[in-house]
Amino acid sequence: MTEELIFKTNAVFQSVSFDKDADSWFFVFADNIAFNAHAIWRLLNNKCIQWVSLDNGQKFGLPEHVDLVGELTTELTGTRLIEIKIKKDTADILLTLSDELEI
Repeated sequence: MTEELIFKTNAVFQSVSFDKDADSWFFVFADNIAFNAHAIWRLLNNKCIQWVSLDNGQKFGLPEHVDLVGELTTELTGTRLIEIKIKKDTADILLTLSDELEI
């Protein structure tokens, strides 16, 4: 890949789900935009890591295991997907959302 691909959008976040058997995350936005992730991903808030996909189900000394689907649903509800970038050379996908969030 010689150039970054950038797609502009304004799609509202709709849902996130996790298929434990397939170890797969599914992010859904308006306008028929959806992403299926079979790899480790991070949610950044103001360029700082807030969650990593591997946090799901971990205890971290908390009273309950982390329900990352619930945490993400709370965090992403009301946000909009602003930009989809496929990075040059690595083909990593960066989702830029409103409220200084990135996946």
